[in-house]
Amino acid sequence: MYWRPFVLAVSPIASAIRQVRSAMNRTALALQAAKAALRLRQELQIPSTAPLAVYDVAKRLAIDVWFVDITTLEGTYLPGPPATILVTSHRPAGRQTMTCAHEIGHHVFGHGSHIDEMMAGDKVQSTTVEEFLANTFAVNFLMTRGVVAQGFLSRGISATSPRPDQVYAVANWLGVGYTTLLYHMRSALKTMPRLWADRLLKIAPRDIRVEIAETHGLGDVTGDIIVVDENWHGRPIDGQVGDVLLLPDGSKFQDKCGQVEGRGLSLTCPGLGRVENADLGWAQFVRVSRRGYCGLADYRHLEEVEDD
Repeated sequence: MYWRPFVLAVSPIASAIRQVRSAMNRTALALQAAKAALRLRQELQIPSTAPLAVYDVAKRLAIDVWFVDITTLEGTYLPGPPATILVTSHRPAGRQTMTCAHEIGHHVFGHGSHIDEMMAGDKVQSTTVEEFLANTFAVNFLMTRGVVAQGFLSRGISATSPRPDQVYAVANWLGVGYTTLLYHMRSALKTMPRLWADRLLKIAPRDIRVEIAETHGLGDVTGDIIVVDENWHGRPIDGQVGDVLLLPDGSKFQDKCGQVEGRGLSLTCPGLGRVENADLGWAQFVRVSRRGYCGLADYRHLEEVEDD
């Protein structure tokens, strides 16, 4: 009759111990994933202060990436050979980039086949150790502390109290979503105060795009707006038909996959091009894919061939 109070008294202690052990395990796993991400960058000779083109990375790792027309799918990893990643064509470009990096994480850790179903929003969640490793690898691979700091520093932006459009521009350069970058800076890197990050998270990316379009006279944009400046280095500018690039004043683009009007470069058809700004001594390649493209990632920029 006397053991019941004792068990009830110890039970909260046992629960607390389990929580501490769980946190310690997640910390160890997060460190393992971050080290793996940095190690792969070093092997591929991608500086920790440079953005990366995730589909180009997959190709260098001999992984085939396919975009598929499956609405319920987020991504899939198949060990092969050849190793294969499937990415749904029904998600925004930033989410597709994160999905591909996540599946590369499964590849790096030697996980078996994985099917990741559609997730809501851009906040990464994990239900298993393998998913936690892949998620943590992905965010650290795409958004190292160095490259995030470089994104803000090179543009003269405060990383602790930026405006929404400034965060949006850095996210464009990194190739990730606006909210994904904010969550990472707030919770993982801890470079942005929680109160400021939470304030910015209340602002929807679509509202930021509307404001950018109105401010710069871009008109109605059917796709995304990608903010490009003279600090865009390290990877090509990837977009889809219907997107508009907001370019520095005086930029030129002579290729047929886009058309410049003012500061806006409307992407009109698949293809490869090059934007130049002689006054700034800056140039960058532009790669345009079909919107909702399905097929091998290597072919997404091929120009459409008209039948005779």
